Amino acid sequence: SQSLFIHIQACQKKWESVEAAKHPKERRPLPPPPPGLQAGMLPIEPHDIDEFNAAMYAYWDKQSLVPCGICGRTFRPDAFEHHRNACTPSNPGGPLGMPKGGAPRPGSRAGPTAPVGPRSVPGGNGAAPAPR
Repeated sequence: SQSLFIHIQACQKKWESVEAAKHPKERRPLPPPPPGLQAGMLPIEPHDIDEFNAAMYAYWDKQSLVPCGICGRTFRPDAFEHHRNACTPSNPGGPLGMPKGGAPRPGSRAGPTAPVGPRSVPGGNGAAPAPR
């Protein structure tokens, strides 16, 4: 729908506003519009919509987020400033460490969306289970 094109224009305006507030040496140029995005060429079928959304998200991730050279996670520029103070080669991912399963590939989105472990289980308190 046309709301996507309105959304893109609003995002471009916000990007330019945020970048204008930065020191000139720190400003990033406006990313180009996503490739293949043309008026009237939006998908209609559910499967095509899912593929389109995944491609647009991957494009946004690559163009807008800042990758950490140590752990490979990606961040908004303001969040990266905080992360890079905590992430070190001897402690990748910072004080919370890396997501279960090890380090992700650089440029990929890292880790689960929810914590993993006893506290993430309903009723879990982080303690070992009681003996039976």
